[in-house]
Order: sequence, then C-alpha cells, then structure tokens
Amino acid sequence: MVDILNLTKENAGRLFEAGNGVTTYHTPENIELGVEEAKKYGYRAYIVSSNYLPLLEKLLSGTKILIGSVFSYPWGDMSIESKKTEIQKIIELGAETIDGAINMSFLKSGYINKLENELNEIVDFARNQRNDIEIKFIAECMYLTDNELITAAKIIKNSGANYIKTTSGWPPLGAMPRQIKIIREAVGPAFGIKGCGPTSSVEGCMEFFDAGADIIGETFAPRVIENIDSYLKRNKSVLNKSE
Repeated sequence: MVDILNLTKENAGRLFEAGNGVTTYHTPENIELGVEEAKKYGYRAYIVSSNYLPLLEKLLSGTKILIGSVFSYPWGDMSIESKKTEIQKIIELGAETIDGAINMSFLKSGYINKLENELNEIVDFARNQRNDIEIKFIAECMYLTDNELITAAKIIKNSGANYIKTTSGWPPLGAMPRQIKIIREAVGPAFGIKGCGPTSSVEGCMEFFDAGADIIGETFAPRVIENIDSYLKRNKSVLNKSE
C-alpha cells in the first residue's frame, strides 16, 4: 500500500508513469518535452510507441526512469505470433517495462483456458528475450463485469506478470476506485496494480492509492504532484483518522 501520509512533492513522482498518450500522436519534440518533465518530477517510467524507443533510450540515458513501450493495443485480439514479434522488437530496442492488452475477445467469450495459456506463453517468451523485463497486462475495466475483472486479475497474477493495468487509455474511462479494490482483493497485497482512470486530480489519485493502486499512469501527473503538499495539509486530520 502507498503511504499517502508521507507523500510529498519531492517523492511522489516515483509513483507515476507517463507518456505522450495513446490517443495523440508522437513527435520527437513532444517526447523530448515529456522526458524533461519526467526527469523534473522523477517519474517511475516513461512510455512511448516502439518507433520512438531509440530516441527515448537516448534521452533517458543515465537516469533511473524506466524505458517503456506497449504491445497488442488496443484489444489484444491479434495472433500470439504477432504479439511475440512485437515484444521481441521492443525489447531489442531497449524497453525495460512493457504494457500490453490481454485478449479481451477471449475473456468476454469465456475462453478462459485460451487466455491463461496465451498470457503464460507471452510471459515466458518475453523473459526469454530479457529475463528482467517488467510486464504489465491490461484489463479494460470499463468493459468488464466484476466477475470478469476478478477472473482477469487472477489469471494475470498467475501468469508471472508484474502488474495488472486498468486501461489502455483508448476507452473514455478507466477504472473506478471500487474496481481497484476488487482487483486488490483478487490478487492479494503483494501483486502490482497500475491504476489509470479519473486520476488527473490529486483527489482522484489519492482515491486510487487508498483503494490499493501501487502506481498510476497519468498524463497530467505534474498537476497532481504540484498539489500533493496542499492536499495533505488540508486533509491530514481526516487521513490520520482513517489509518
């Protein structure tokens, strides 16, 4: 669990991952600006499409910020061979953490064994390319029933991945705090949760952390980080009572 009471503007950046957004295009210029922001606030990771991984690797050289990329966007319903080809390439290009959509078609169709086998195969394949690669699997919370979310969370945990992520960013909404709680109950206290949803405000992020998210993917992280100290000053007495 994130220790909300001890967050400050100086240490909160490590809880955030950002990028240029899947719904906007990349340019070298906006990636450079984004990386400067990541360095300023000390983000955990910065994520781009595979085309710009060489640039990102150059820009992040000498920092502790993880080089991130994505695969199988947005619904994960391409062939396993296509996913492996994409994963192999982004690892070759220097990715240290990768976010990929699970096959939503398998999940919604009830093909649970197929989904399990595919995620296990992806994890084994990726770790054979780079044994320390960090893997986050995306389950689009907006489109899942509670039971489907529980199933997906357990399969993702059992696959050997590092995190479950709550949205690719394509749908208009990600997870709600109640869904973060459902995931946390399903995977237990130690497994990673990357929350994405109504988190563009400090209040939204604190609700996600309180519900059980470990890290947050958020384009507007600077706005959140800049307001953390004032938020805690206003709410510390309430937060202390809830601890």
